[in-house]
Amino acid sequence: MGVRHFLSHFLFSFEGRISRLEWWEFAIPYAVFLFLLYLLDSSFAESGPLKTYAAIAIFVAYAVALYMWLAVNVKRCHDRGHSGWFVLLGLIPLVNIWYVVEVCFLPGQSGPNRFGPDPKATTLAPIFRFPSHPQPKAG
Repeated sequence: MGVRHFLSHFLFSFEGRISRLEWWEFAIPYAVFLFLLYLLDSSFAESGPLKTYAAIAIFVAYAVALYMWLAVNVKRCHDRGHSGWFVLLGLIPLVNIWYVVEVCFLPGQSGPNRFGPDPKATTLAPIFRFPSHPQPKAG
């Protein structure tokens, strides 16, 4: 996957499907990024012009991160066969447990669905293959 495709499709598009593995490959660095952003935000305790500029930059970073989170989670919902609106279940206490189980732990639908082809079926086949052993001839 090229950088351009990664940015335009994976992080910023609400179309298509992504696998559970791709979701986890996004979720873990995303959580680390938000934690670092929180630490940076809390380090600007004093007031002044630097705090104002930092607050604006951090707000923009949070907004972009939220958009990326929505795009990736909608595609994961698509892989499970749900509409993107399924993401809203994550906002309802106790019901959000169902959402987390669906998105994080359950496999996607096999084969194509109304949101696109199966992401596992569109991965590239391995380049290296072990040679087959010759079979002894009968006779």
